[in-house]
Amino acid sequence: MWPEKAGAHFKKNQHQKPSTTKRLVLRRRKNSELLIQLRFDGDVNRLIELLGSQQGNIFGKAWLTGKSDRFTDKLAKRIEAVCGLDRGWIDMNHALPISLATKISVLDATERGALETLTDALLHQNQSR
Repeated sequence: MWPEKAGAHFKKNQHQKPSTTKRLVLRRRKNSELLIQLRFDGDVNRLIELLGSQQGNIFGKAWLTGKSDRFTDKLAKRIEAVCGLDRGWIDMNHALPISLATKISVLDATERGALETLTDALLHQNQSR
């Protein structure tokens, strides 16, 4: 029997996966939590201040209410920009949030550059031995 002919007997699967958009928004929220935890010691207000009044307001409301429709591409790009993150960071899947690679990815470009300089110096020192 075709679903449209099943009438009352046809029910949608209540355990369907969320839509692609919903998954993206959920990932953005999860990554925002990770960013706030690692970069701002859990203080969401520090990120809200960096975002400025308009985007900070939008993010603050989305954060408090959990409403996903407010987490737009514009807001995601603004978070990446003010935090000096690589483009697309907020949409990436960070499978191991406590890994060193994820922690490094949360650093802004200047901080990552300093870390790279330090790492190069340590590697050069090890090669000299």
